[in-house]
Amino acid sequence: MRNEIHSKPLELGVKGDGIRLWYSRGNQILENEIRDVRDVVVWYSGDNLIARNKVVGGRYALHFMYSEKNIVEDNDYSENMVGIYLMYSDGVVIRRNTITQGSGASRMGVGCNESSDVLLEENTILRCATGIYLDISPYEPDTTNRFFRNRIAFNSIGVMFHSDWHGNVFEGNDFDDNFTQVAVRGGGGATGQVWRRNRWADYQGFDRDGDGTGDRPHEIYSYADRFWVDHPPAAFFRGPPLFEIMDLLDRLAPCSEPTLILRDEEPRFVADDIRGGSHDDVGS
Repeated sequence: MRNEIHSKPLELGVKGDGIRLWYSRGNQILENEIRDVRDVVVWYSGDNLIARNKVVGGRYALHFMYSEKNIVEDNDYSENMVGIYLMYSDGVVIRRNTITQGSGASRMGVGCNESSDVLLEENTILRCATGIYLDISPYEPDTTNRFFRNRIAFNSIGVMFHSDWHGNVFEGNDFDDNFTQVAVRGGGGATGQVWRRNRWADYQGFDRDGDGTGDRPHEIYSYADRFWVDHPPAAFFRGPPLFEIMDLLDRLAPCSEPTLILRDEEPRFVADDIRGGSHDDVGS
């Protein structure tokens, strides 16, 4: 509690870990400042509270493996390669954390690999290569991962699915100005997830009756501009006019039926400041 931890000025991969929990339960990691270390590791450890820490300039700000029922809240993770990564870790609660500036081709805010019953709520994930990454999650049958009232903004990709998996619920989130809001590798869409009352900065509808809900569903389709999702080296060319022209032509006269990525039947609509929307009555 309230420790200052840092590593030696070495290459990131050979630095020491800031904190490591190994087969350890019931710990509280609180109010520490951790800079320029390799990882903060929680492996084979459950029922821990990790709160109000600041981790800057590391590889994994927090890395879970085979660790169940941990709580991660009110932490500040910035300029790390990965903010929070869960591998085979179920029942983890991640709330009110700020994860920012995880730039670089492979950097991400929150990642889940074969992890179930995960709750992400009221987090802010900004300026990462990938905001949220999901790989075969949830993994256990009849389980759900829930993403409620998070702000996912200014990332290259807001949410990336490794495949057209199922079982995640996205409700009441704010998707602000991500270069690509949602992407799915390997083709297919994210229609196996539940998308409900999220606010999309690129929504192209109206709210004529003023009830805070868009008059029509928000839909995202895969056109030519998604070519780079399955061919990552092509992402280098996302900005130039070439992809914009390809995308426009594909939308005007598609050679084949575009893939539906997702449909949010009741998108939240905020007429004034799109970042000031209410989070009432969602995720309950």
